[in-house]
Amino acid sequence: MNQKPVYVAAAGIVSPLGSGLAETEAALRANRSAIGPLEIFPLLQGSPLPVGQVRELAQAPIPPRAHRLARMAAQMALADCPDPPDAIILGCTTGGILTTEELLREGERNRDAYQWHGLFSLAEDIAALCRCTGPALTVSTACSSGAMAIALALNLLQTGRMRCILAGGVDSLSRLTYFGFHSLQLVDRNGCRPLDADRQGLAVAEGAGMLLLTTERPQRPLATLLGAGLSCDAHHPTAPHPEGKGARAAMLAALEDLNALPLSEKGKAMETFLALVRESGDSSWELLQNVFSAKHPDKQGVTLALALTRKFLASHGASGACRVHGGGFAGTIQAYLPLDCLEEYRKLMDEIFGKGALTVLRIRSKGAIELEFQA
Repeated sequence: MNQKPVYVAAAGIVSPLGSGLAETEAALRANRSAIGPLEIFPLLQGSPLPVGQVRELAQAPIPPRAHRLARMAAQMALADCPDPPDAIILGCTTGGILTTEELLREGERNRDAYQWHGLFSLAEDIAALCRCTGPALTVSTACSSGAMAIALALNLLQTGRMRCILAGGVDSLSRLTYFGFHSLQLVDRNGCRPLDADRQGLAVAEGAGMLLLTTERPQRPLATLLGAGLSCDAHHPTAPHPEGKGARAAMLAALEDLNALPLSEKGKAMETFLALVRESGDSSWELLQNVFSAKHPDKQGVTLALALTRKFLASHGASGACRVHGGGFAGTIQAYLPLDCLEEYRKLMDEIFGKGALTVLRIRSKGAIELEFQA
């Protein structure tokens, strides 16, 4: 059965790095760390551990911190959407527990004061914010909650029963997560250092991210969701299967989603990919980033190859793209072009750069192949 393609029409993000896509990208490009000593609630003893906290969020018990983070991200994602989404699906693990912690410390006995505690209150709050009268679901599967929410939204949209869904994840810092991970001896007192051989642990943080997903292709979609896979190997309460059976099952299920797309939509996905290649390549070439050696500015092989490839594609009316490869440090380019143009393009490159200058890489019909060897 052919499935409907699903597009990311808009997105919203709030994190310790900043508010919105532009601020987040700028912080990442600047390699800026947002990890610092805990400030949002007091400690009775000991020095604060490093955490990631959204500093521009005002201190207020109602609505809870998580709900305010979710509202900020949702408003960004829905800024240009005139109609409410058909459904809300959010991933979360602690809900409004930070407010609950404060109420318990104060000895509050009024039940109504705890109305924000439950996880379901998040999706209901966002549904009320954007006037969504459809399903409002909250998913809680620990660290995979946000990804699970997006996968469920994708599945609902592919059935054709819904047109547009707001999906994402949110969590705020709380005493539960702060002391919980510390008690497990998982927090690095110097801040997390991902992929570092000498890393000592993680740093807990907070934030919210929302995607506006739709089956109606926007003029400029941020991305296309081609598939998602979920699994539950139930191997251990906290540890995955040693052979990765759960992860493998999820990945294979995602690939099956891709196979179910109609050929026409696979072609659209390729065109979107080629357009992104062109845009990213333009910034590297036209802004002269890493397209020639600072020691040998007279050698313009990369820029010449890009110019020739662009001219070749234009003269043949071919759908394709080219860009600097590997940030330009390898002195090569990537070129994507139809197979029926390959030999002529190879001949052109050989004439300019010498025989064997072109290396052909083919895209496999199957995105992943599993090989099992018997002992």
